[in-house]
Amino acid sequence: MFAPLHLGAENSLSLRSSDPQLESRKGEIRFGCETVGCELKSDGVVFVQIFGGHGTSLDMCRLMLRSATKHSWPLAGAAAGSEICMKDSEGNIGLYVIQTKSTALPELAFLQGDLTVWRNADR
Repeated sequence: MFAPLHLGAENSLSLRSSDPQLESRKGEIRFGCETVGCELKSDGVVFVQIFGGHGTSLDMCRLMLRSATKHSWPLAGAAAGSEICMKDSEGNIGLYVIQTKSTALPELAFLQGDLTVWRNADR
């Protein structure tokens, strides 16, 4: 588990990297505020938010990601404690648990949270 990871307008995350927080926007998981409430976005990673519980497991992420197609996930319905499963094109699965969500001022918006990565777990 990697904690805490900051995600804002200047950096990105990568499920492939041994250090998932990148200081550039070249990672496959980016944060932006082009929509109200901001969003996670990617060209190759799919996202699913897990509603109604805590302690999401690898098996639950696998199940929920099986039919996932969204490369952008709106964060208007996410708050501290929200869990978001994600999967990249190499089969790496991640679980991002939001600790802090600050989106009131889009130009200063950011997320902070814990990321668990299971490498090559999409099997």
